[in-house]
Amino acid sequence: MPQFANAQNATTLLSLNSPLIPSAWAGRALVAAGEGDTPTLLLLGGAFVLLSLLTFVSCLLLAERLYYAGWANLANQGGRVRAGGRSQKSEVGSADERGALSGLARLVSFLPVPSRAILVKDLHLFRRDLRNLQQLIFPLALASIWVFQLFGSDRSIAAVDEPGWARTLSDLASTGIVFYVCVTLSGAMAGTGISREGRAMYLLKVAPVSERNLLLGKIALAYLPYPLVGTPLLLALALFAGMSIASFVGQWLLLMLVGIGATSISIGLGAWFPNLAWENPQQQTSWQAGCLSVVLLPVYLALVTGFAAGGRLLAEVVGGPFSLTLTLGGWLLAVLVATLATMGGLAFGTRGVERLEL
Repeated sequence: MPQFANAQNATTLLSLNSPLIPSAWAGRALVAAGEGDTPTLLLLGGAFVLLSLLTFVSCLLLAERLYYAGWANLANQGGRVRAGGRSQKSEVGSADERGALSGLARLVSFLPVPSRAILVKDLHLFRRDLRNLQQLIFPLALASIWVFQLFGSDRSIAAVDEPGWARTLSDLASTGIVFYVCVTLSGAMAGTGISREGRAMYLLKVAPVSERNLLLGKIALAYLPYPLVGTPLLLALALFAGMSIASFVGQWLLLMLVGIGATSISIGLGAWFPNLAWENPQQQTSWQAGCLSVVLLPVYLALVTGFAAGGRLLAEVVGGPFSLTLTLGGWLLAVLVATLATMGGLAFGTRGVERLEL
């Protein structure tokens, strides 16, 4: 069609022909078959077939490990423990698991000990239900596709002619994608906080753990995807999309600020409006918490992003001796809003757990 036949669309389509993309191997092998180029056909076609077979076998082995080993039945039958001791493979896996948990404990060493205990407990319970793990598939697949597309991107070359404000908006769009991946992972891992306890919430109510420490552990679990997943994604963006070091640091700080406030608001609302009578993990969010989250989270995101990016954009437009003042002022306002949202969500959720009667 004439309206689509232009150089920009042609360049976009040609970016799909990157030698790093497996689908391009199949396309080039097909062209080689039509042209009678046997060496190229065998090389690229064989590589594509081999990768497809490896992917199929890997998925088959993963399915065998998840289902035939008893993970699918564990959610419904309770997972009876076999008598006769543990195998050497299980002992090695437990050692690896203890090593990972010890590394995580060092990462959150600033938290009170009861909060760290809640965090480790929730991680153990999360991986025992296959329905929880299924919620991680979509955000992880989205992150993989997005990072994979960066390999064929020529953004770093095109960014040379971009003005400063356009570059800022482009970086914000990329950070928005990373935030979406992180917030989806956060919701899958932590749910709505105390609602994941279900009818066993009374065990935590009678445990020697304060309501504040309980909420701190829940918030820490929900916040983990931002530093652990968001940082590598932004680093991939900086490496493959031409983001400068200053932009990477700024976008990383913005992601951490947005994440901690959004997490605290979600966990706080879930603690004030819990749903402990759920039968399926997808029913953990109460309608009150869901409706208020839809209203409050966009307002919070708009305020933090607006202050942080607005100060930078004003500095780009105004320039002169006031540019640094405008940038720092915008960041200070963003930090203030994030701090208020974090402390407010924690206090609101703590009060909700205190008034909870079982």
